[in-house]
Amino acid sequence: MKHVLLLILIALCCWNCQEDKLAMYNGQNGIYFINLYGPTSLDKDVYTDTTSFSFAFVTESDTVIHLGVRAMGDMMDFDRPFQIKVNSTATVGVHYDELQSEYILPAGNTDSYVPIHIYRENIDADTTFYIEVQLIPNEYFHQNMSFKEITNSGVKDTIEITRHVLAFSNDVSEPQLWSQGAKMYLGELFTEAKFNFVNTELNINPGDWYSSNTSLWSSIMTKLMGGSVYLTNYLNSLIKNNDYVNYPKDPDNTNPADKGYLTLPDISIPADWPNASEVE
Repeated sequence: MKHVLLLILIALCCWNCQEDKLAMYNGQNGIYFINLYGPTSLDKDVYTDTTSFSFAFVTESDTVIHLGVRAMGDMMDFDRPFQIKVNSTATVGVHYDELQSEYILPAGNTDSYVPIHIYRENIDADTTFYIEVQLIPNEYFHQNMSFKEITNSGVKDTIEITRHVLAFSNDVSEPQLWSQGAKMYLGELFTEAKFNFVNTELNINPGDWYSSNTSLWSSIMTKLMGGSVYLTNYLNSLIKNNDYVNYPKDPDNTNPADKGYLTLPDISIPADWPNASEVE
């Protein structure tokens, strides 16, 4: 009899635990930002808190950037609105169209987006505008998971996935793909000279780095996987021949050991070379 009672007690405990887990899961209906395409075909989902866009390499006078969002919890058979709050250094009606306070996650879906229509005109040189979009709780979505740990180039970081910043300019700014995958081939430092050198030598359309059609990123990464070896061998051949005259210069490279020359991983500028600024 004692054994029977013990089995009943265990069964009741297990049932209660399952009920608690189900209740906890049902209560975790949240929404957060996510890129729906990653830098490579192997990485479909990418968590990031910033999207960078530059008009420098596109001919269009305006574009629409889609910030992907994803719901966590049950998929519903009815439309669910989600709400946002916006802060910006840009001017509504001049640099971008006013955003709505509410967007829709369609029935039967877990993914949606916040569209931001931005304009090239009236963006001064050396000026970057920022639009910060914050997802805020409502009756359909509770923000139970606001932070996520990610790893970029082997470095762990914690980002706020209910807040996303769009940075846009007319300048050559570091594209999102550089920090999310290209650094392993091109190094941590992003400069305009290095960016132009890589695009020219590997026949990459500069605008593809900033395109809102991020499926183009996989093509860039494929070129970098093999092309970075070619670039490294090319630069090392110039070093071997002591050809500092034709070696690419990089005035934005402020590392003293590099002396103003362009570098990639596994490239070391000879200590006896003159500073790049002194080479005619």
